[in-house]
Amino acid sequence: MKKLNNNGFTLVELLAVIVILAILVLIALPNVTGIMANSRRSAFRTEAMTIARDGAGMAFTNVMMTASPKALPSTAAALTDGAMYAVPLNSASGTKGQLMCITITKLISDGFVDKKNNTTYSGYVLIFNDGINTEFVVKLSNGQYLINSKTLNQLANATRLEDVVTASASSAGNCPSAGTGYYWKAGTGLTNATT
Repeated sequence: MKKLNNNGFTLVELLAVIVILAILVLIALPNVTGIMANSRRSAFRTEAMTIARDGAGMAFTNVMMTASPKALPSTAAALTDGAMYAVPLNSASGTKGQLMCITITKLISDGFVDKKNNTTYSGYVLIFNDGINTEFVVKLSNGQYLINSKTLNQLANATRLEDVVTASASSAGNCPSAGTGYYWKAGTGLTNATT
């Protein structure tokens, strides 16, 4: 009669393998979670750029073609969501550019942005047009990350992941107040005429 081979792993060998696997997981886990966080931030930044350029750009074009711009409020009242304003191009000139603030909520409700997922967005896009160039300034939160008043050029810079910071959705808010004496200044956007 043949003897059965009862050779197997001992308890010590099994424990050694488990300890080695645990060490490998502890070493790899921070790297994997960091890569995942960077991917989520990059995806949010890319989505914000798409919302601004495509959704807000279409809304701006539609309003520009159908409505004449209003004068900027002379008080610190908030800009009206989706309204077009005439903005002096510099403090000395009488020529006007156009300014519009549109909230993400309005972009979604008016059909310019299609958001079918459950992500809660808040914030707005400011759009400036000086007759030649159009600049978008984005303030947007998805409840996990916040982009705080960055232009599309700043967001497109791949080394600027710090522009997307952790914050609550309420951090983005609604359209900002107009203030007094603002004008468009090339390279700096909406600037106070007194500075």
